Amino acid sequence: MTNHLQNEPHSIAAADVMPADQRLIDPQALEKLRLTVIDLFAQGLFQHIGMREIAKRAKVGLATIYKYFGNKDELVFACIHQDLEHLSHLLKVAYDETETLSSEQQIKACLKEMVTFYLDHRQIAEIVYLNIPTRVWVSETHPMQVQQVTMVRGLIERGQLKREIRTDQPLEVMVQLTLGAIFRYLVAYLLGQLPQKSPESVSTEIFECLWPMIKHP
Repeated sequence: MTNHLQNEPHSIAAADVMPADQRLIDPQALEKLRLTVIDLFAQGLFQHIGMREIAKRAKVGLATIYKYFGNKDELVFACIHQDLEHLSHLLKVAYDETETLSSEQQIKACLKEMVTFYLDHRQIAEIVYLNIPTRVWVSETHPMQVQQVTMVRGLIERGQLKREIRTDQPLEVMVQLTLGAIFRYLVAYLLGQLPQKSPESVSTEIFECLWPMIKHP
């Protein structure tokens, strides 16, 4: 499966992040705000920079940001919205195209898509894994997180029914184990605590460590 991914975050339109009946923010101002937020938060400044400073650097009125985005959490998700939507599409395609294959092959394919996307979009990965507070990202309130958890739950449940994935632990334990292993690896990788490799090598390394933990004996 070949996907032509871009190395820059996808642009967003005001219509994508605000109700249709509201006056649109000027597209150039919105793009400046988006790039400013991505640049600042990819540097690890999510907890240390306020909305006033974001408005100042982006040259967008503070009242305008509050009007359309409400708070910092909503602002950052709005700025990476289309990137996460693109990843969601890639994962769905990988899941659907491998549905008739073994659990091993399907998990490997989906993992490869996710890892390749994030490592080809490093700033987005750093925002998601290093800067968005964990309580926000793992609470399953954001659509992207809901989709990923649902997909992993489906993979594990299907594998357990086929006796390809171990059944000696509850489904939810297996889901959290799988998601936690991927999360911890990518956090360490993005922090430079692990050797920097190609996306394919990273996804293979994660899979070869993960699969023996979850496969049926």
